Amino acid sequence: NNILWYGKYTEAAKSGGFAAALVVAPEFIEYDDEEAQSLEVGMRSRMFGGRANLNVSLFRTELDDLQLNAFNPVTGSGFVTNAAEARSQGLEIDGAWAVSPELRLSGSAAFLDATYTNFPDAPCPISLTLAGVAPPCDATGKNMPRAPEFSANVGINFDRPLQSGMRFVAELNVGYSSEYDVDAALESALVQDSYALVGASAGFSGSDDRWSVTLIGTNLTNEAVLSDALPFLSNIGYLIAPRQVSLQARYRFGDL
Repeated sequence: NNILWYGKYTEAAKSGGFAAALVVAPEFIEYDDEEAQSLEVGMRSRMFGGRANLNVSLFRTELDDLQLNAFNPVTGSGFVTNAAEARSQGLEIDGAWAVSPELRLSGSAAFLDATYTNFPDAPCPISLTLAGVAPPCDATGKNMPRAPEFSANVGINFDRPLQSGMRFVAELNVGYSSEYDVDAALESALVQDSYALVGASAGFSGSDDRWSVTLIGTNLTNEAVLSDALPFLSNIGYLIAPRQVSLQARYRFGDL
């Protein structure tokens, strides 16, 4: 009654098309269909009389002609290309535990192996282009971009009624990611190192949730994390927002 085992197999496809860039080499104007086959098995469970849950899933996806956004650092033009074959597989675990009526803990972890299994016609990193290497470059066996091998998140939620009829609500979240490539061409200078992001909030609300006042903080340790990259003539990276602290007030009119 408290454990569910499941398995599923899916096939999916994404149609090909034509590049939208105004300036693009003729051989890159058209890109092919993308196909994927995916297998997943897992478990969903409840424990301690429903006060806790634990979920586990194993997955593997095989991709043929994976569609990727690419960029030519010489001409400054973007285009869509196809990676011949790629594989994404891993393990995901998440769970939560209501320690008491006021305190709830939650967490998740993911182990990921996302690799180009056959990609001999990959775009070249800008460092190789500037060194005189002519495209394409072979990315076979390399990790796919934006795919950290390990990521995790831990959260603590506290919700306590007060004698005044109000509630004190606080939350703390810590997220971790191992290093990963940001650039689609896998430029070595555009690798995001492992990092942890901390966010927190604390405030008061009415017992009927009609109003609340909350102090919210994001990226509290002021981590410099690459969110995107555009290697055009040089390595250009875009960072996520730095530390931000805001005060949020909310009031609900009526009974909706």
